[in-house]
Amino acid sequence: MCGIVLQMVRNFIKKLSNRMVISFVVCLIVFLLYFVLLPSDYTDANNGADGGDLLAAILTDGIPHPTGYPTYLIFGKLFQLIPLGTPYYRGALLSLLFSSLTAGLISYYFCFARNDENNAAVGAIAAFAVGISFGTSPSVWSQGVIVEVYGLESFFMVCAIFWLKLILRGDVSGRNDIGLTFLSLVIGLGIGNHVMILLMVPLALFAYYSAYKKGVNIWKLLKYSCLVITSAVVVYTTLPIRARQFPPINWGNPQNMKNFIWLISGQLYHGLAFGLPTADILPRIGAYAKFLLEQFGILGFFIGILGAAKTDATGKMKWAYFWIIFIYSIFSILYLTNDSMVYLIPALIVFSIWIGEGLMDLWKGLEINPFLGKVLVALFFILLLIRIPGIIEEIDPREDNAARLYAEQCLNILPQDAILLTEEDPDTFPIWYYHFGLGQRADIRVIVTLALQGFLSHYSLVELFRFQLQEFALQQ
Repeated sequence: MCGIVLQMVRNFIKKLSNRMVISFVVCLIVFLLYFVLLPSDYTDANNGADGGDLLAAILTDGIPHPTGYPTYLIFGKLFQLIPLGTPYYRGALLSLLFSSLTAGLISYYFCFARNDENNAAVGAIAAFAVGISFGTSPSVWSQGVIVEVYGLESFFMVCAIFWLKLILRGDVSGRNDIGLTFLSLVIGLGIGNHVMILLMVPLALFAYYSAYKKGVNIWKLLKYSCLVITSAVVVYTTLPIRARQFPPINWGNPQNMKNFIWLISGQLYHGLAFGLPTADILPRIGAYAKFLLEQFGILGFFIGILGAAKTDATGKMKWAYFWIIFIYSIFSILYLTNDSMVYLIPALIVFSIWIGEGLMDLWKGLEINPFLGKVLVALFFILLLIRIPGIIEEIDPREDNAARLYAEQCLNILPQDAILLTEEDPDTFPIWYYHFGLGQRADIRVIVTLALQGFLSHYSLVELFRFQLQEFALQQ
């Protein structure tokens, strides 16, 4: 009996170590690829204009643009304690670390989901491809080397997919229960990082229904829901606490319920969601198809399609994958901004998994020609390696100094006690970072003219006057 138990333990450690080794190698490779591109100082490259707002809020204990991103603020503050480089560099390290962790975690998830002992070597190759494909896709890479919320969001999304897989298995006892408890708390934090994760709610209901039909205790399932909600509520309560300190970056001033709802619901951007004019839908769909091809290359794209079409090993998870692709694609296509493709990162996670499934199918034997399948797998890795220099040249943020030079020169030439009028995000957020975040030129006042009209429609003049008095007191 003891021998059987020991053998089971050895097998478990062997499985874990194999998964962990693959995940670690993927994580390390992605980390190093990203690390060499990390900018030393402020940049708004790769559609990263929001970085100035986020960093200014982190450095002043303030509140950035809706939805407030409280989880990101907490992690951002922790990373500012690292005694390396500039505040921007430390903020970019946050994106780098969680993007590389996500790549490794996707590889681990793929091994876990397949759990195919008969094809362990092939599964290891496919798992490696899954993580590297995701980590080297230009969109993911571009967000992993700047100050933005999407590196952290991708990590939480993979945790949510892991959570779904465990629920759909219908076994919530022992280690699975511990894992689900932990993941539930993590997913709640994920809601505090970016509310886009809430598009996974229909999948959670689907998974609960499936698990309940398998005889899973409903109270266990409710426990996980309560943990998610509690974790999210706790992290969002930090926003009113921040607002009570009247920081200079204080979007929405969520000290009462009306302002709090305005902030966390992203009411400011409701007109952008599904706001794309009908005439622009077809061109955006064309841009979407081009985007996917750019992320994985032509061969990677078709291998992913093969994986989506042929695999049946993932059971009900395949419907979850299709939902993620569908809902995030629709949202991204119809969102009325030029950089909306960044919302496709959850879809890129799924497509990377499909690439792994397709590679396994090719390696195990293409029905037309088994040898050709193996050649295509080898060609996929060769092309992936060849693509890397071009991707680096495309997304390298280190030489994009325009925003930094603009802010520095602007602050240098302003006379004493000047009033600086800015208009939109690209010319406002760099100033906020240097003026509020770094404390430069405390004598000047910054007014965002384009936002003033909307601000006055949301707040009373008394509130506006109170903000001005508080800012004046803080700067004295």
